[in-house]
Amino acid sequence: MAADTKHIAVADCQPPDSSMKIWRYLDLPKLIDLLQTRSLYFARVNSLQDEDPFEGSFAKGNFDLLRKQLLEPKEVIKGKSLTEEHVYNLVKIITGTAKDFAYINCWHASDTESVALWKQYGTEKGAIVIRSTYEKLVRAFPDNDQEKTVHMGMIQYLNYANPEEYMKFNSNLMTPLFHKRIEYQHEREVRALVFLSPDRANDQNGFKINIDVDKVIEEIRMGPRTPKWITEIVAKLIEKYDLHLKVLPSQLDEKPIS
Repeated sequence: MAADTKHIAVADCQPPDSSMKIWRYLDLPKLIDLLQTRSLYFARVNSLQDEDPFEGSFAKGNFDLLRKQLLEPKEVIKGKSLTEEHVYNLVKIITGTAKDFAYINCWHASDTESVALWKQYGTEKGAIVIRSTYEKLVRAFPDNDQEKTVHMGMIQYLNYANPEEYMKFNSNLMTPLFHKRIEYQHEREVRALVFLSPDRANDQNGFKINIDVDKVIEEIRMGPRTPKWITEIVAKLIEKYDLHLKVLPSQLDEKPIS
């Protein structure tokens, strides 16, 4: 099933190898939805700020740099000198627009499963991870819809408390959406991002993009210590929806030689 999107790479945020493995951690209801609808869910950025209040925001240093660039030369707009309030409102407009109209689908880049992410997403019964590659995810978004362009790249992690690491300010809405605080670097996030126009966003917290599940997903791994009966349910669902995915146990379930 073809996606109604096209893909654009985000400059300076691409992986060194397009065959890089990527993982998406899910609970069982979300996996069922993915299999049934054959789609990936994109969540609006401002709906994720309970997880990270800085999501989609510039670092304080960006504000300081912009203030210096605009206030020290005494920039003038419509005959009036810019003030601190003007600069603050400009940043609010940029980041507000990004948070309100940007939607993201997130993956984890790694050669192996992540104990930290299993814990973050819960190792209770039903935790699951799906595996793909960066290249396969890119190919999931063909070029046939100007209204849903998918921008893809890896999140860049910065120490927001260190002025020397502040990124150069620019008015591109991508800047705050592909940078996060260094405290989140364990996520090694790969991000697919779509901007919707205000009329299409229309207060929706998320939307789905159709994908060819068999081509994008290489395998499904059950969470550590998942009971056999839950694994059997997932296998039956895959068969029910006429898919051909491998279902494997977690690497963490391997037994040591005693």
